[in-house]
Amino acid sequence: MRLRSMLIASAVVGALAAGAATSAMADTYTYVGSWFVDAGPNWYDDNPPVFSGQEAAAYIFGGAAADYAISTNGRETAGINFSAFYDAWGDPTTCGYAGPCAQDMHIDVGNDGYRQPFQLDGSFSAYVSDHSLHLQNFAFHVTPDVGGGVPEPASWALMISGFGLAGASLRRRRAIAA
Repeated sequence: MRLRSMLIASAVVGALAAGAATSAMADTYTYVGSWFVDAGPNWYDDNPPVFSGQEAAAYIFGGAAADYAISTNGRETAGINFSAFYDAWGDPTTCGYAGPCAQDMHIDVGNDGYRQPFQLDGSFSAYVSDHSLHLQNFAFHVTPDVGGGVPEPASWALMISGFGLAGASLRRRRAIAA
């Protein structure tokens, strides 16, 4: 009877601990800087590589593309829209003046660089000097929330109740064996 009470108490404590431990995990965003699309290399002289918004941030600020979130709404983290302005070969409107596109969009037909063999919309870049597309992208460094190294109080409660249950089980077995 006493073991049954302990099992019920442990189950209740475990349920409470599990409920308390399921807090929402969220990434942290830190503003690192911005750039204008037309501040990139000249499309005609250099035939520059094509950059998605995230790739442009990694190229300009360092790191990997996955380290960044891009926004067209300014430097406030609450306004991050995960979108970027781009210029397209022969088309400054799509993903430019008409509005942004996805931050990770990478279109480079033929993988030949921005200056395609004169193919309309064959390449889009978030960092190229073409059409004087003076639109600004904002970069935020992403720090994933992987949880802390110190257990939460609810986790401690769950662990202690587990040890208590294991101890009670061992005590009961010794009493039965004797």
